[in-house]
Amino acid sequence: MGFVFSGKVRRQSPITLLASSASADVICSAIDGCRRRGVTACGLAENVTRSLKSLGAGLNAIKACLVALLILLIPVAAEEITACTEINQSGVYHLANDISENATMCIVINASDVVLDGNGHVIAGNGTGYGIYAEGVENVTVNNLTLTNWSYGVYLEIDRGGVENVNVANSAVDGIYINGSSDVAIRGVVSDSNGETGIVVKGSDSITMEDAVARDNGGSGVLLRSTASSTLRNVTAVSNTYYGIWLDNARNNVLSEINASYNLRGTATGRIIGGEIHITYSCATPRRSGASCPAA
Repeated sequence: MGFVFSGKVRRQSPITLLASSASADVICSAIDGCRRRGVTACGLAENVTRSLKSLGAGLNAIKACLVALLILLIPVAAEEITACTEINQSGVYHLANDISENATMCIVINASDVVLDGNGHVIAGNGTGYGIYAEGVENVTVNNLTLTNWSYGVYLEIDRGGVENVNVANSAVDGIYINGSSDVAIRGVVSDSNGETGIVVKGSDSITMEDAVARDNGGSGVLLRSTASSTLRNVTAVSNTYYGIWLDNARNNVLSEINASYNLRGTATGRIIGGEIHITYSCATPRRSGASCPAA
């Protein structure tokens, strides 16, 4: 499978299986190769082969089944990224090293069905632009990396996907910004010391935020604006200048296991420290005037 990049990429050689022309020798060779690497798909493929033979299946049926198993279960070799670039094809991508560049956008994801694994590396900017940017695509996951010194560390406008085990710090504006998205998971993230908000979710629905920390940000820790049917669980928002958790025109959301402490203004719905709280509607008006929110 080929991938096209505008930046620097070091290609690794994947096993290629073509179902339309696969021979028994090719399949056996692939099975032997993955067995040597300890891939568990090999044992499953061999078991399927024995079962199909015992049922009297012909060679073509066995070949087709094995090809499908190998394609699905043998790990696809990842493309390695060594510098800021655009991702224009679906696939799995690994950072091979730390990246530090004066780029307006460092990693731009233009394709659906992409996994970007940072391998624990750092993507550093010069205080402007976007560290990771994806818009108008589906099923994009960013994980296992640190972003520092951008305007926005991570900006996603996607359907399905996630930000997992990502640290964002010292962004000039917001650490993580999820905009106009649905079915996105934000898990195991830390967003701290950003100029404005640690984690923003705007105009979105069905967002899951779990095991997240937003601290020492110049604005709020977490902001849900015009966002519905989402869940926040085990979220810590501490020592932020504005609100710990701010729900602005956010409907039908559930919050539990929230620690919003030592923030200048608590939360838009009141100070939340530990315990469990379920919020089905919130608005920003009461935080200053004490007026009632409109009915949900």
